[in-house]
Amino acid sequence: MIKLSALLLALILMYNGQIKSNTIDCSFDILNPEYNKNKIRVLKHMKHNNSHISFIMNISQNCFVIKQSRNAMRIIREMLGAYITESSDLRANRVRIIPAGYAIPGKLDTIMPATLHTVVPGVPVFKLPNASKLDIQQPITEISKQINRIIHNMSLHQDLSAIVAFDTFIGNRDRNRGNFFYDKTSDTFWMIDMEKSFSHNLCELVYKAMHTFLNNQSVNFTPAEINGLIIYRNTLKKLIEKHPPHILHEKLYEFASQTRIKAKKLQKLKRIISESYISAQQLIILLDELITRYKTGKRGYNHNYEQCNFVSMQQESCTCCIEQHMMHNTDLLCSEEQFNYIADRLHAYSHAFAVCPYS
Repeated sequence: MIKLSALLLALILMYNGQIKSNTIDCSFDILNPEYNKNKIRVLKHMKHNNSHISFIMNISQNCFVIKQSRNAMRIIREMLGAYITESSDLRANRVRIIPAGYAIPGKLDTIMPATLHTVVPGVPVFKLPNASKLDIQQPITEISKQINRIIHNMSLHQDLSAIVAFDTFIGNRDRNRGNFFYDKTSDTFWMIDMEKSFSHNLCELVYKAMHTFLNNQSVNFTPAEINGLIIYRNTLKKLIEKHPPHILHEKLYEFASQTRIKAKKLQKLKRIISESYISAQQLIILLDELITRYKTGKRGYNHNYEQCNFVSMQQESCTCCIEQHMMHNTDLLCSEEQFNYIADRLHAYSHAFAVCPYS
């Protein structure tokens, strides 16, 4: 992926700045059937990771990227991540599906679906001086060992905290320094490439990694790191409030209809979405506790937070009667204040689920 980003940068430089990065509200007019496709100019073809990549330019000299893969699930994952960033006003490229059977210059296989991507401003992070300090990748297998590095690096810029929160929410372990960009003019970071969205429940893994901080008196966060965690938490709150599972499931079916993927192939993806949503709620509660302790100086007392989890749901469910379930659960070791806080949090997200397992 670093090679792809470098190629894009080289193309931009080759055209002496004539290629413009797209505005955040790009209209994707070139996908309009009435658009004069003779005005679309194909700049370059390449193959990358079993995908065909094409760079095209419209009459206004805006550059777009077309990605086409035989694995249509990549398209759905890419679109789901892109939908979340766009509807949440996060800084990322905008993406649209080029449906199966639709022809456009740069799309090599008309029969198969593809995705059309806008171009973000700036340069890939690996091109920056001291780029190693901007490593915010969240590895699935080593998250507990890397969590301190991630927290420190995301505190270096508020955009990085938001990017890390987004990647946690969508389970993206592939935020390498070739797929996010820095724009010096606006002092902003931008994301691309989300085709690994919801491949894992990363929220659960981060929760377990951060849980160790609650009873560890040797851990000391800087004010900048606490501020980064606040932005991280607030971004997660925004994401789970705006993107409950049933909404994302509906989007899955919408994207599947454009890519001709059968609905039965979406079951694993749906499950990860639902599980990640539940884990994200638990992570937010933990972050609230962690941030409060460091802001008030109260930390290190022995509290088994694992036993304070409100419920373990393996299916989509409402939260209308979880409070009643909690009141009869003698295994919960929560104070009355913590109990009320969790109950309030559950009610706040009750719109996310349609079926209650306790009724």
